[in-house]
Amino acid sequence: MFADTRLVDYRSQPSLGRLRRNFGAVDRFSGYNSIIAKDKATIGRILLDNGYATFVVRQGPQHAIFRGQPGRAVRSMAYRMGFEYFYGFVGGDANQWQPNLFRNTTQIYPFDGKPGWNLITGMADDAIDYLYRIHQTAPNKPFFIKYAPGATHAPHHPTKEWVDKIRAMHLFDEGWNKLRERTFENQKRLGVIPKDTKLEPWPTNILKNWDDCTPEEKKLYIRQVEIFAAYAPTTTTKSAE
Repeated sequence: MFADTRLVDYRSQPSLGRLRRNFGAVDRFSGYNSIIAKDKATIGRILLDNGYATFVVRQGPQHAIFRGQPGRAVRSMAYRMGFEYFYGFVGGDANQWQPNLFRNTTQIYPFDGKPGWNLITGMADDAIDYLYRIHQTAPNKPFFIKYAPGATHAPHHPTKEWVDKIRAMHLFDEGWNKLRERTFENQKRLGVIPKDTKLEPWPTNILKNWDDCTPEEKKLYIRQVEIFAAYAPTTTTKSAE
């Protein structure tokens, strides 16, 4: 599980095969207009034009901000990107229990009256239903599904089950200095980085050492990282239910 919110190029490349500065979309806050031009074909458009069924199940603000009205934003984001079918939420930072959810251009509320409903399972279920329909109507037709759940983008909405599991593991109780050192040594042991790599000094001008935190700060930070850590396995398990 990799959160790439700050690395928008990596989010755009799987869909468009080019850097965001070459098509001006995705991140309106970095000097771009958030509009994908018609001459910038996406993987969805290329596959659709070559006989594929295309479906996008995703989160994300990959549409022009001024097209945020119901229906219009979905047409801009999904249809212009070459996807025949859309299920997901428009705009970032979506509530995983009661999201701003659309099926194609229609806003839907599958969570009404269902306290245990969550977006991750809803997205997976809709993707499976789509595959069933494609298999029934055109069993030999190839398909492409872009499946992108909200995790681990904010807001962090894991299940209590996983929060309790992560908390019981006490992964972060020693603080960020010790965790950094342990991660660094594990990376050397696994061959991820060269064995002679030196760990840079802790950047105290940006973040103070763990031992300098107050007990209240430590309690808060441990709780925050446990919630974040629980969100990833929540996503993988809920996607498989």
